[in-house]
Amino acid sequence: MVTLNTNRLKKQSLYITLIVLFVVTNFLVSFLRLRLDFSFGKAYTLSSSTRKIITKLKKPVTITFYVSSDLPARLRPLKMAVDDSLDEYKKQGGKNVVVKTKDPKEDDKTLKEARKAGLQELRFSELQGNKYQTAMVFFGLTVNYGGKTETIGQATNIDNLEYNLTAAIYKLTRKNTPKIAVVGENNGFGSRNDPLFSLKKILYKQFDLSFLNLGDKKTKEIDK
Repeated sequence: MVTLNTNRLKKQSLYITLIVLFVVTNFLVSFLRLRLDFSFGKAYTLSSSTRKIITKLKKPVTITFYVSSDLPARLRPLKMAVDDSLDEYKKQGGKNVVVKTKDPKEDDKTLKEARKAGLQELRFSELQGNKYQTAMVFFGLTVNYGGKTETIGQATNIDNLEYNLTAAIYKLTRKNTPKIAVVGENNGFGSRNDPLFSLKKILYKQFDLSFLNLGDKKTKEIDK
């Protein structure tokens, strides 16, 4: 009987020890906000260029993630990925980076704020049961620095998220933005029929982009 009781006590002690270790470990991970990046290509590890830019900011930059709370199921993992990336910016930038998450559908003030920044609802369709369900949701970002704002209309491409965010921060923090003029009419950045659509989109992120019409008198004067 003594042997049985001893074994039982040992098992109970082991269980209690494991539970305590589990609780303490979870507490430490939550408290210290530690996250090891085992993702393919270290998707959530910021590049040295990004770290250099955000650690040398003279004033805080605010990144606001405008996202609907009623996301379709297939977008929820993507939201977690964006949250992880933003946490990394906050972790590396310290006091230089402020991260906010807002739902434009919660109140009119936030909705007007998102609209003013140029954010629009995105349409997503998914199969639920035997029917396709369509949802209109917000899933975009704004970057604010020194009273100036850059908008990332949709943050659904996690592979390009760091580039887009860091490019926006870099553009806002530069004292002088280089100017580039493209010969031709401004067909807008929303028209994918424009053969220069991709080029204009990239240039716009880093330069003050303008368009020169060869038939315009002002352009002819510049040419002279």
